[in-house]
Amino acid sequence: MEKMSNIIDYVRRMKDVPFEIAPLNEIDSLIFSQLAYLDYSLLPTKESYSFLEIYNSNLVPLLVKRTWNAENNSLLFSEISTSTRFRSIKVHEVINLISESEETQFSAVTFELSNNHYFLSFRGTTSTFVGWKEDLNMSYLTIIPSQKSAADYLERIHDKFGGKYYLGGHSKGGTLAVFAAVFTKREINENIIKVFNHDGPGIHSSLHSSDQFRKTRNRIQKIVPEASVVGIMLEEERDFSIIKSSAWSILQHDPYTWLINEDKFLRTPSTTRFSNYTQRTISSWVSAIDEETKRNSLASLYEITKSMETTYLADAVEQWPKNIKILITGVKYADKGIRKDWGIVTKTLIEVSMKEGTQSIKRIHG
Repeated sequence: MEKMSNIIDYVRRMKDVPFEIAPLNEIDSLIFSQLAYLDYSLLPTKESYSFLEIYNSNLVPLLVKRTWNAENNSLLFSEISTSTRFRSIKVHEVINLISESEETQFSAVTFELSNNHYFLSFRGTTSTFVGWKEDLNMSYLTIIPSQKSAADYLERIHDKFGGKYYLGGHSKGGTLAVFAAVFTKREINENIIKVFNHDGPGIHSSLHSSDQFRKTRNRIQKIVPEASVVGIMLEEERDFSIIKSSAWSILQHDPYTWLINEDKFLRTPSTTRFSNYTQRTISSWVSAIDEETKRNSLASLYEITKSMETTYLADAVEQWPKNIKILITGVKYADKGIRKDWGIVTKTLIEVSMKEGTQSIKRIHG
């Protein structure tokens, strides 16, 4: 049996095949989505760079330093920089915004392909506390700030370059790509070829009934691994492709574990029981708690994490003895009303988990 490959193997295999011969496909879209995680804002100021120029700058180790999978990201960039298919692609209009006051983390980059075609890639959640807080805010906000930023970014790029567009992203980046495409101006929407959501949460269910969503829906391709946890969150629909991964459980969220056969992901008929259980549990949990309780409990926990005086989760873990004390102290001296909200959230999660677990067992045994 032929060994299945991942996106790095794909780049190696396609290195001498230009986009004029083999047009952009779902694997290319994941590569561009993954490349959005690199911090191009660290490059010297310049209107644009090719991938080859960036690689030759010797700054790639710095660009991948804060990413989730720095080793593979570095290897991927090394491969595309020597690939005829990718090396001449230009990087434009890098934006990287983090605002604790607005609880938003937004980053995007435009890749110029050829013939007036562009790929707008939106970054997923990074290892920042504010990024995770914004993600959690999706449980009670119809629209989060970075979604508005994504729509604004698309409009600005279209006004500057014109042309035709692909939009994509991994994790929250996929959600941003969908929102930007759906809630942009009609004339811009008509210039969008396709939107790729790689294991990103759904947009708020109330937005699905909009005319904008309906007219864009057939150009949205959502892809989730079979044990998806992130991608099935807040997702009311099941209109997505399910693919195989070499990893287990939540680790399947890593794009480097997604299996490829030729120029397509390796499909599978359905998500796993674990994924289905997680989707039902999270959906029931979120809907069972009122908006104010969700808002207050999240806000209070976030305030405690801010006492750690660090931006990144990895730094907080590295200094765990000090930060554990901060967390314990914060919980111990929290307002009585806040502790009550935490209790409601925790109790509801336990109750919903047990209920969904019991129902899952009944489904298995008929």
